[in-house]
Amino acid sequence: MFFTKKNNPISTSGFTLIELMVVLVIMMVLAILVIAGYSEGRPRLAVERTVEGFVGDLYRIRQKSTSSVFYEKDNNGRIISGGYGILIEDDDEYSIFVDDEGTPKKVETINLEQHTKIISGDARIFFSSDGKVSFDDDPNKEQMDITFSARNDDSIKRTVSINSKGVARVIYE
Repeated sequence: MFFTKKNNPISTSGFTLIELMVVLVIMMVLAILVIAGYSEGRPRLAVERTVEGFVGDLYRIRQKSTSSVFYEKDNNGRIISGGYGILIEDDDEYSIFVDDEGTPKKVETINLEQHTKIISGDARIFFSSDGKVSFDDDPNKEQMDITFSARNDDSIKRTVSINSKGVARVIYE
């Protein structure tokens, strides 16, 4: 602010043009930094949300498979039992399935967020009704890793490691 002496008959107060210009430049610089950070962080946040949703689906189907009540029925009203699993056949979605006498019947398809993809390839994780976990129909396989990444930047990725007990762990690289 510009202050004048007391004995000056013309009193002026306010901001000078230079002070206003400095404030505007500072605000523009801050706005540019915020916008740049937002556009860079959006794919990373999308991968994080997708991984958390996948882990939530794993625990949900593990709980469904070990419960004594099966909710799925076929077209004839027959109750389908045998366990639940996750089937990955595409890079932008995965399916929850129920085992219908050895044949997977898709119950739900989950589409990934726009900025994410699965880079692990095809996979099958199965939770049987007796609590056992199998991967790709291989009873000797001890764990499976599913990797998610940003669609336009493979350096942004998270891996979910599922062990033979059905416990999932997110690996931050």
